[in-house]
Amino acid sequence: MLNSKLEKEKESKRRLEMEVESYRSRLAAASDNHDQSQTSKRDLEFAFQRARDEWLHLQDKMKTDVANLKDNKEMLSHQFSRVESKFINLEIKLHHTRFSQRKDFDIRTCPERPKPNRVSKAGN
Repeated sequence: MLNSKLEKEKESKRRLEMEVESYRSRLAAASDNHDQSQTSKRDLEFAFQRARDEWLHLQDKMKTDVANLKDNKEMLSHQFSRVESKFINLEIKLHHTRFSQRKDFDIRTCPERPKPNRVSKAGN
């Protein structure tokens, strides 16, 4: 009876040790899983922060680029207006020059027409 009680105690102790070992193993796995989750979370937070920083940098760059484009557009618009005005003035000068040349050409090439004699009615 003492032997059997001792055997039962040993068996109970073995089961408890196995159960404790199972809990230790599960706890270690859960701890590893938690550590991996924390590492993944930290990596994701860093990646998010880098992406956010880059996004903010690109936003600033885009604003600067848009402002530069507006300035360039305004400058080019003024240049275009000046060039267009010069072009119009040159066209006007060209037309005047052509007109003058035609007039000079007509004067040089056309013989003078005799002026019609006006005979007075009283003279005939």
